[in-house]
Amino acid sequence: MLIEKIPALYGRALLEAADDSGVLDEVAEEVAFFGNLLAGDADLALFVESPRIESSRKSDVFERTLRGKGTDIFVNFLLLLVDKGREGELRAVLEAFGALHDEHIGLVRGEVVSSKSCKAENVENLSAAISASLGKEVVVNNKVDPGMLGGIIVRYEGMVADGSLKTALKELRSEMLSLKFESELVHEN
Repeated sequence: MLIEKIPALYGRALLEAADDSGVLDEVAEEVAFFGNLLAGDADLALFVESPRIESSRKSDVFERTLRGKGTDIFVNFLLLLVDKGREGELRAVLEAFGALHDEHIGLVRGEVVSSKSCKAENVENLSAAISASLGKEVVVNNKVDPGMLGGIIVRYEGMVADGSLKTALKELRSEMLSLKFESELVHEN
């Protein structure tokens, strides 16, 4: 549980510092960019997260490559993580920041899982329907799972609406196995 709290603490600290400095939008863009960079570049992720690489070297690289190109808040934050020995949790911290930022601006992220790519119009309609019911802006992404038989699964804010064919068949099977015939026409011998 402590592992989950640490990224949230650092994420909230970055959010509050960026908001207080009036650069929240810029920092949010930098966090998203850097998070995508870490996810897509295994060498960078290894450099940042490896405990074998000296902190001073990491700090120097961040300082030389990012200072003047990003906000001071974000660069100083990265240097703080390195100084505190928390760079191994950077991805989790960036994810925590993203979730806290979404909450701060009233944005809900959702996901619709389907066996084939959904039409953009259908995803937009789903997004609009969830937005209307929650009274918040909702962004829904379509994730394709070729292993699904059919139907869709919708997830947002910890909620799951499972309309998949697999789940429907499981429920039908369960109902059929639990049926008890109570009729005068059926008798046990």
